[in-house]
Amino acid sequence: MSEVKEAYPADGLDAFYQLYGRAMDEWASVEWGVSLCFALATLMPIKLATAIFYSGQDFQTKRDLVHAALSETQLGVSEGQDIVDFIKAAVKMANQYSRARAMIANRRIMWNESSRKAELRGGDNWTSHDGERIDSAILDNIATNFEALHTIMVRTLSLTATKNIYSAEKGLMMLEELPTSALAKPTLRNL
Repeated sequence: MSEVKEAYPADGLDAFYQLYGRAMDEWASVEWGVSLCFALATLMPIKLATAIFYSGQDFQTKRDLVHAALSETQLGVSEGQDIVDFIKAAVKMANQYSRARAMIANRRIMWNESSRKAELRGGDNWTSHDGERIDSAILDNIATNFEALHTIMVRTLSLTATKNIYSAEKGLMMLEELPTSALAKPTLRNL
């Protein structure tokens, strides 16, 4: 047992697992933001809209539900075209970031003996030290970028009685500041 602890220090793995969990949790928050897009586009009550939205089993299905709703929505008439443009841009960014979510969900956490750090590896790299790896720095980028996207969506699309924190125009400007890949170094922090 002590050999395992030396080869795989608990503190290094625990910190990596916490970061991994944060990234996956932030992705769930991004999907919640996309569900708000769907609710607004359909003009349905939030409970009904989210029940329909979450009936989709994968992100592409959920994205397609939003696109279908946007093709028929009257939201632009009632709320202005800016909000429709914001929803389209937010869903497009979420779609781009969904690739990073798939990357981290479909890799194994492995211990890199040479760096003495945990990392995610996929495919043939599960047993070798070659190929693309996701280390804690990239995982932190992913989690932070997911968090920024979610925050922008929620602050722009608030469905509460209070006024939205961001206008659709400001939300669009903030989306444009996000990196196009969730793996990239975050450009927006502490929103």
